[in-house]
Amino acid sequence: FSKSNHTALDWLLVRGFKDIILRTHCRNHDIWYNKGTNKQCMDYWNLFDGMCFDGVGNLWFIQVKTSSWPSDDMTMNWLVKHKNIRAITIRTQPSIQARFYYSK
Repeated sequence: FSKSNHTALDWLLVRGFKDIILRTHCRNHDIWYNKGTNKQCMDYWNLFDGMCFDGVGNLWFIQVKTSSWPSDDMTMNWLVKHKNIRAITIRTQPSIQARFYYSK
């Protein structure tokens, strides 16, 4: 469990998020099944490091980054294919910051 994950976990807890699951990156990959194709992935859909719930029960997908922001395009391209999804990217260095994403 990385220092960045600990920092993100503390940040989420202070803000009322709960039931937080963060993946540990290891040599074992998951299989992402889809009609006609299967892919190996280390993160959920090769994009998210975990999941949690906010104070009213909404499910949030979590990205944790140490020093750089991930591509907004990658996150938004995934979100537009799905409904009622919330995602948060937490960058831990140089200071902790977050970006929030919503699908309709």
